[in-house]
Amino acid sequence: MTTSQVLAEGNMSLDEKERLAAGVLTEFGYEMPTLQLDTRDGEAGLKYTDSAKAIGDSKLELNFTFEEGAVRSFDPGFSVPESHTDYVKDQTRQANWMTYGGYAFLTFVLGVLAIIYSILTRAHTSFKRGIILSLVYFAASVIGTLNMIPLFQAQGLSNFMLAFLMLMQAGITLVMSATIYLSLVAGDGMWRKIGLNPWPRAKEPGYGKYVLHSMYAGYLWAFILLGVQSILFFILERSIGTWSTTSADQSTFNMTYAWLFPIMAWMAGIGEETVYRLFGIRMMQKIVRNTFIACLIPTIIWALGHTLYPIYPVITRPIELMVIGLLFSLIMLRHGFIAVVFAHVIFDSLLMGLSLVFMGDALNMAAGLFWIVLPAIVGYVVYKFNPKQKEKPYVTTPHHEVLQ
Repeated sequence: MTTSQVLAEGNMSLDEKERLAAGVLTEFGYEMPTLQLDTRDGEAGLKYTDSAKAIGDSKLELNFTFEEGAVRSFDPGFSVPESHTDYVKDQTRQANWMTYGGYAFLTFVLGVLAIIYSILTRAHTSFKRGIILSLVYFAASVIGTLNMIPLFQAQGLSNFMLAFLMLMQAGITLVMSATIYLSLVAGDGMWRKIGLNPWPRAKEPGYGKYVLHSMYAGYLWAFILLGVQSILFFILERSIGTWSTTSADQSTFNMTYAWLFPIMAWMAGIGEETVYRLFGIRMMQKIVRNTFIACLIPTIIWALGHTLYPIYPVITRPIELMVIGLLFSLIMLRHGFIAVVFAHVIFDSLLMGLSLVFMGDALNMAAGLFWIVLPAIVGYVVYKFNPKQKEKPYVTTPHHEVLQ
């Protein structure tokens, strides 16, 4: 029992607390003889359990807190069975292995390879490429992190620890931004070296129409992907018993500004499609010489990075995202890099934007709709600012058969 709890209760005896609690319980219709007292003398608060009222292994708990000789709160609720707690801990342990032992380590390997191949293919690309996209990624990541400060504060961190955490996260973001930049340079060079052009430059003929087409394709594919995702979850729920719960660190209510949440869609779309599609696919093609396997390997690495979401069993997301990731790979091979970035950004923006719309207030509803249409605005602005004389049939990536 902490000092603050002792002071709040005024050093009440167990008998005093039982007497006060009995009055509340009787008023709410509980029968005292059926309740079991789980609190010992000297412990803070008071807890009863009612074994007669249960949901599976979960029993009804009646929790009391006291302040200055009176009842401060009465909170009835069902306990969490120990078997469930153990299951979640075991699943979280598996998710940590997948995330840090699989995703993080193998992504680091891809980052090292990006450094090597950005140098080896420098004759086919330019180190000016990717600067803007890397800066957008960095800015979106920093804003997203700062937006989570209320969650970190709720964890009881001191100002010093909070500042240290923010500084450390900024360093990690800087390293990730550099990795993405080098992956952009290396990926562009590796594709162009074999005569393919999945990422046309602004100076190339037809760039404006290519971006506009990519935006249209992105919206079409995003809706297709949402449908595929729904079907996958339907199947997984009925085959391996997939279920999900909420998480405080992913709730828009725990952010400084909820309306900024969908900016993370741009971070994910740019960063992940760069590393695992533009660079990852071509890198794997040099090793396995098979396009499908070359798409599958970076997709699995990417999928393993999503296992810490509160969706169980944790293998659910790798299964789901293996299919989604292969479709992202198809989009890039069919339509090009900008199209798959649009598809990813729009896919995430729809999910995140709708979470704002469902919050119900005018600001967040308007913000949610804005983030959903923002990719269309970006695509149209790029198209309008591209000189008209360049509007010839746009350059696109040849069909995947050419790549085999």
